[in-house]
Amino acid sequence: MCGHEKPRHTDLANRTPNSYGASMRKTLVAIGLMTILGQVVLLRELNVAFYGSELIYILAMGAWLMGTGLGAMWGRGLAQHLRLSIALFGALLPVQMVLVRCSRSILSDLPGAYLPFGSQLAVMAVVIAPHAFLAGLMFQWAARSHIGRGRTLAVAYALESAGGLLGGLLATSLLALGVQNLSAGLSCSLLALGVSLALGPGKRHPTWRHVLGGVLALLVPILAGGQLDRSLTELSHPHLFTSKDSPYGRLTVTRNLGMVSAFVNDALAFESQGTSAEEFVHLAAVQVGQARKVAILGGAGEGLVLQVIRHFAYRKRLGQPVNIDYFELDASMLDLVTRRLSQEISDSLADPSVRVHLGDPRTLLEGETAGDYDLLLLGMPEPDSGQAARYYTAEFFQICARVMSPEAVLALRLRSSENLWTPTLTQRSASIFKAMEESFSDVLILPGTVDIFLASGRGLIRDPGELATRWNEREVSAALVSAPFIQYVYTNDRVDQVRQLVAAAEAPVNSDSRPVCYQYTLLLWLSRFFPRLAMKDLTFKGSLLQDYLWWGLASAPLLLLLSFGMGRRTRARRVALVLLAGFAGMVAESILVLHYQLKSGVLYRDLGLLLTMFMTGLTLGAFLVDRIQSDGGRFHGLSPHVGRVAVSGLVLSSLFLVGVLNSDFEGGLLFSSALLLIYGVLVAAIFAHAASGSSAQQRRLVSLLYSADLVGGCIGSVVASLFLIPVLGLGGTAMVLALAAFLALPL
Repeated sequence: MCGHEKPRHTDLANRTPNSYGASMRKTLVAIGLMTILGQVVLLRELNVAFYGSELIYILAMGAWLMGTGLGAMWGRGLAQHLRLSIALFGALLPVQMVLVRCSRSILSDLPGAYLPFGSQLAVMAVVIAPHAFLAGLMFQWAARSHIGRGRTLAVAYALESAGGLLGGLLATSLLALGVQNLSAGLSCSLLALGVSLALGPGKRHPTWRHVLGGVLALLVPILAGGQLDRSLTELSHPHLFTSKDSPYGRLTVTRNLGMVSAFVNDALAFESQGTSAEEFVHLAAVQVGQARKVAILGGAGEGLVLQVIRHFAYRKRLGQPVNIDYFELDASMLDLVTRRLSQEISDSLADPSVRVHLGDPRTLLEGETAGDYDLLLLGMPEPDSGQAARYYTAEFFQICARVMSPEAVLALRLRSSENLWTPTLTQRSASIFKAMEESFSDVLILPGTVDIFLASGRGLIRDPGELATRWNEREVSAALVSAPFIQYVYTNDRVDQVRQLVAAAEAPVNSDSRPVCYQYTLLLWLSRFFPRLAMKDLTFKGSLLQDYLWWGLASAPLLLLLSFGMGRRTRARRVALVLLAGFAGMVAESILVLHYQLKSGVLYRDLGLLLTMFMTGLTLGAFLVDRIQSDGGRFHGLSPHVGRVAVSGLVLSSLFLVGVLNSDFEGGLLFSSALLLIYGVLVAAIFAHAASGSSAQQRRLVSLLYSADLVGGCIGSVVASLFLIPVLGLGGTAMVLALAAFLALPL
């Protein structure tokens, strides 16, 4: 639909211009709300289906942008059926959520295995593409109708972004209220079908209303119960006991023949009948002479607290019980696993010597008394995600060293390979090893299928005879660990081999400002699908400045060609400018989302809120530029310079982000939200500036520019997730972002 052509086959045609304009404004807001809420719901489902890798968030957002761009470019014929598009959006959402949960069962016969990378991308495309396409289609139709009545594309963009703001807030609020993700998706579907009814076809087509009303009536009781959610979860977990969406991810607990298994985002966190807990605890605790106080960070469901109590039972017999502080990040995990399912583990947490602290262990540990702990066990998940990687940095180990006594021992563990350490695995281990060395004078790795890292401010005992004697004196009851086992672990020839490998590695220190461990983890994740990556060291060992300058010089010719190759072709320059803005916005959003996960670990909960802040910025930026360009008086002198000011702001914001990422600044939700807001304002300002012109020009440009914005964002997400962030890290990616923004100035 274009110009002032009246919409056909709809009640809207009979409305007055004012009521029609109000209806279009509300529709644009509703479209933004539905698309963001639906996007967050599907992103969470994909994250769980692919075992919690944050790269899926970035890749899926890129696929969403590409699909929306295709929808925005589609012909006008389909775009006339706005009501049908909204109804299809609502009807497809539950189907796609079911498809995600069934994908592993359909495409693989091996429970718990990763799908091939191509299959993952295919599932992601099939799930994301229809909704993204419909989102672009709906916005195109509504925006054309809005512009055709004297409004501007900038205001239409702002209204849709305002709806996105509401959608992000709703996504976060529903999770905070304990609403399961599936129910949130069904709520979004219900909302979409309701909006379609509100745009109803009138008396000539009452059947359409009745059908939609019947669908709504069926969805309402489904929302009230969780049976569908449970049935779908049982496809991957046949022995399901319970499942719950928490701020940190989806927690699933199974129980079979007395064994309890806990999964976080469908990845196995621990099980109750293994020996990993006693191996970890006893090999660390036997290094400690006279323990008075022990700190345990995570792992209660696995039995770490229980094993510590067993190891130091000899002190209780002497009338000198050891005090234990247990720190648990996710209260839901503690409730689901320990207090409902395992009586023995539950009893250990209720022991008088144990104090349980709920909250972020890193933050809580900072508030503890200095020099108080004699043993600190890091039982947090391995650094397979940004959420967990924040417990393996030099800054975190400094916190640990501060709260430990001079002769205390710190212990952590990492999955490994007994016989072959690839370059990437070596670099990851070395980056953590060097981070520990900055706070402890002696660090030792005990290799195996799981490597145990020990660190202390005094020399660790390496004589297995002395440790075996201490073990026998304590009379610890264990199924696996024994004096001969200790002898084997310390005399194994792999101990020296690993020490030599780590010493020869040139990996940077893993730190908050440069979390290279997470960078290596992303490469290890990709190497599961492309094994040759594991044999290559793709990261840079020079200084950050050298890395940035190298990549900046390498990128400059291409970006300069893009900037100056447009000549005086106004439309091409507009498209290029919007495409670069979309690219920059998505790269910045990827950096800030992952940085927030590294710092706080609650992205699953706050993803909707962070996306909301970016959408808020888009809303403010579009409204602001529209006001400047439409007011010929006060802002007459500023109007021609809006684009240059916005691009300059993009450059300065990116340079500021580089500085933040390479400093010790903690950031947090407020900081990340503020920067996302700023980037949203700048990206929308560039879009609105490029879209300025007469109403006829804007109607001709709406599909082209909106598509360029989304395609640029898609390119940014794919390049950032698969190349820039894994290879350059967050800081290097931010520098490339600043360079791209700088070279956009000529446009």
